[in-house]
Amino acid sequence: MRPRPRPPNAPLDHGGPTDWEYDEFPGSALDASIWQRFEEIASRYPDRPAIRDSTNSYTYAALEAETRRIGAGIAAAHRNAGPVAILSSNEARYAVLLLSVLRAGRIALLLDANHPFERNRKIMAHARTTLVVTTRAHGAQAQRLASPSSILNVDELGGDAVETQPSTTATDAPACIIYTSGSTGAPKGVVQSHRGVLHDVLQSVNTSHIGVSDTVAVFYSPAVIAGFRTLLSGLLSGAAMEVLPPLAHGPAMLAQQIEALGVTVLRLSPSLFRHVAAARRGSLFTHVRLVSLGGDRVDWSDFDLFETVCRRDAKFYVHLGATECWTLQSQWCVDASVRDSASLLPVGYSLPQRHVDVLDADGHETPVGEIGEIVVSSRYVSLGYWNEPELTRDAFSTDANDPSIRVYKTGDLARRRADGLLEYVGRKDQQVKLHGYRVEPNEVEAALKDCPGLRDAAIVVRKNEAGLPIALIGYATREAGQTNLLPRHMLAMLNGRLPPHMMPARIVLLDEFPWLPNFKIDRQRLAAMDAAMALDASQQSNPLIERLIDLFEEITKTSGATPEDSILSLGGDSLQTMEAALQIGAEFDVVIEQDGYQSARSIADWGREIADKQRTRLLEPAT
Repeated sequence: MRPRPRPPNAPLDHGGPTDWEYDEFPGSALDASIWQRFEEIASRYPDRPAIRDSTNSYTYAALEAETRRIGAGIAAAHRNAGPVAILSSNEARYAVLLLSVLRAGRIALLLDANHPFERNRKIMAHARTTLVVTTRAHGAQAQRLASPSSILNVDELGGDAVETQPSTTATDAPACIIYTSGSTGAPKGVVQSHRGVLHDVLQSVNTSHIGVSDTVAVFYSPAVIAGFRTLLSGLLSGAAMEVLPPLAHGPAMLAQQIEALGVTVLRLSPSLFRHVAAARRGSLFTHVRLVSLGGDRVDWSDFDLFETVCRRDAKFYVHLGATECWTLQSQWCVDASVRDSASLLPVGYSLPQRHVDVLDADGHETPVGEIGEIVVSSRYVSLGYWNEPELTRDAFSTDANDPSIRVYKTGDLARRRADGLLEYVGRKDQQVKLHGYRVEPNEVEAALKDCPGLRDAAIVVRKNEAGLPIALIGYATREAGQTNLLPRHMLAMLNGRLPPHMMPARIVLLDEFPWLPNFKIDRQRLAAMDAAMALDASQQSNPLIERLIDLFEEITKTSGATPEDSILSLGGDSLQTMEAALQIGAEFDVVIEQDGYQSARSIADWGREIADKQRTRLLEPAT
């Protein structure tokens, strides 16, 4: 029997903002299209602000009117069943273009004009799009992506577009496609129906009580699932949306705007939250009632930060989701009372109508406390990958007892606690084996982030020339004023929290992390930085260090070592550390004390000790 993580009739807002008034998103809305739901909301709140950015502002009535005009133009220009690409940046007009495509009864292919051109080109080619809808601001990029006859610039549409009736769209028909990065490096188009999108919005609205009393910040474009969910959760419930692109504003300006605009709901990545909260330290966000974090690991240190910048009655939500599920599979309003029994901040309970199993390699439910893969079963899982039938069959299946339920193996590893909460451990494809042990880099990263004085931290896996993992390398940024906090202090703190096989071989301090457009840490660039540091160090000349590098490489059977490397960072263990110490003692005629046999000790540290011992011996009087 499947375990029940909490009572089956527990509401979505379990532990959440139950005292915040809103209009419940009804289940009956799932039987209509996205456009029909928006039309209903626009007629209910015509004069309320709908969405604005630094340039444009729309009431619900104005947004509907503009959508009608452009939707008619799309219907006239595009008559086949293929997707219509939307090329826009994160701006208020993205909402106009999205709703216009849906009103015309077409499938919306969501692009971000700020994403690399080559990525957008590949997506367009793969989706076989025959029309690009854009604005004058992005016209030049559109012309590089498509022929002039395939581009509809809405700024060139006349105001006298022939009014048409909205297309009748089946609620189970495809509505939107969002491309996400695949493990092969090629983006995959995840497609969802109107019903699936609306079910996602229903869960979002009824969890957070989004409604006409809210002002919701939109940090990301709808071309990523978090931006899409945030936008529609607000526009389909009557909230006011404030578009605040992080790269255009910067953390300090974002923090000012959140307060000045009276934003009540923040939905953002943990990394962006840390930046914004750091910029707000010393002052509270007086209007923010709810902070919802997801898209990357959330740690207890984030909860602590939340408590320093938000009022006491504010709620802190954490969730776990996947684009393929087109929504969240677990969430909760964080209860600090579980902290003593949870080293990792849990990602919540499974949601109603989104059943979560935690399965072992044989497909059996794992016992409480043991790690397994999250598998989601629901009628509202995405329809699959656009133009990829084989890939869809590999990733999705149907429930043996109910063909209407789709099953998706997420690749996320988790363990279920006795109280039903899920603890996210890491990705199935990120788990590594070091020194004979299976290690989850995310667990090490969580421990590093928990070190006092750090603003943020990340772990990357160093690999050898054969592509096999050999060490964990930590990167960290310090809080303002923490100039005396050094890597050795962090290693000392971790030494009391992690077993030896999970210890980072090296910690590198950075002034700032490299960021992706969605404000997640760019781990590929961190790995490239690790390789670049190795190259720079290899160009330095020091005969003693060069000999030690040769010796360490011989012992660990690796290459490319630097003075900052250690036996541990090169993939070695305690036995190889002892072998190195014995060889060093014999070759350089020095005595290495027992407490010097440390696997994480760098080649540079060994070199300094050898040089000091040799210098001391030369200064000793002859006997």
